[in-house]
Amino acid sequence: MTQEDRLAAAAATVEGQRAVTNLAVLHERLRPCFARREPFDQAGKYLAGLISDLPRKNGWTLAEHPGDATPDRMQRLLNHAVWDHDQAQQVVRGFVVEQVGDQPLRVAALGESGQEKTGQPVTVMTLVRVACLRWPVEEGFEFGRDHFGLDHSQVRLYTALSRHIVLTLAALAVCAVTAASAKTRAPAAPLPTTPDDQPPEDPGLIALTVAEIKRLSPWSPADSCPNPTTCTGFGGDGVI
Repeated sequence: MTQEDRLAAAAATVEGQRAVTNLAVLHERLRPCFARREPFDQAGKYLAGLISDLPRKNGWTLAEHPGDATPDRMQRLLNHAVWDHDQAQQVVRGFVVEQVGDQPLRVAALGESGQEKTGQPVTVMTLVRVACLRWPVEEGFEFGRDHFGLDHSQVRLYTALSRHIVLTLAALAVCAVTAASAKTRAPAAPLPTTPDDQPPEDPGLIALTVAEIKRLSPWSPADSCPNPTTCTGFGGDGVI
């Protein structure tokens, strides 16, 4: 292994740890959404399981990941525990905007028909930019489905499904903002200045992707709580 390889490996490890820190920060911001500490802690375990390398992310696997004997607590978190998932959704959105709000992203104000609203001029280029926003949305859905278990849930009720979606998007948000932050620290890729330019001998490393950040995050069962100081008492038979 060369020195460059060692530096790249060390940088990747650092970004994985940043994802752990970001999850702890977002989890703590979700605290006001919960009426009791127990479901708040269980939500942290749920998030850690979603970011983990579990091939399937359902009630049983998410419960077994941190060592729960049955899926009862996870099921109660989604179905019966008292917490405001609509408020949690706004917290997740605020977290993302805060972290990547300086990136250029503008959406024109259009009516339901797709036509510009009165008093708001919309150029062709603006319409093109808005149309292109569809792809990041679809990419986010694909990542949520393929890497974070968005479509793995086996719940049947609207509330439980809504809560699973919010927690899945929270897990995705953690890795997405970490990847966006890593991109700002990655060396700029050499770009051609003329059509005749030849590729460089060493194009360098590309910035870490969301999927790579997720893979690098050290989520083992022993690390299944974003805030270990708050996740206590889960070895007993208590319920949430």
